[in-house]
Amino acid sequence: MPAIETRCSVARSANTGISCFVNQRGDILQPTPYWETAVIRQEINANDKITFYVRYGDYIARGPVLGLVLLLLIAVTQRRK
Repeated sequence: MPAIETRCSVARSANTGISCFVNQRGDILQPTPYWETAVIRQEINANDKITFYVRYGDYIARGPVLGLVLLLLIAVTQRRK
């Protein structure tokens, strides 16, 4: 997810898991098998553009949560009437 949110490539290195490279679109490149020793090499693309998610945070999720809270408040007040 961080690769997609920030539009930056990610190099994932795990001692006991799957190591891989994730490009700016979220595509997994050169995954290694689980619990197997391997060496992989890939060029990483740098990106200096700031995405909407990085600039404004998690407003995409906060909007629906706020709407749900408002709907619940309306439902509670309508039920009391």
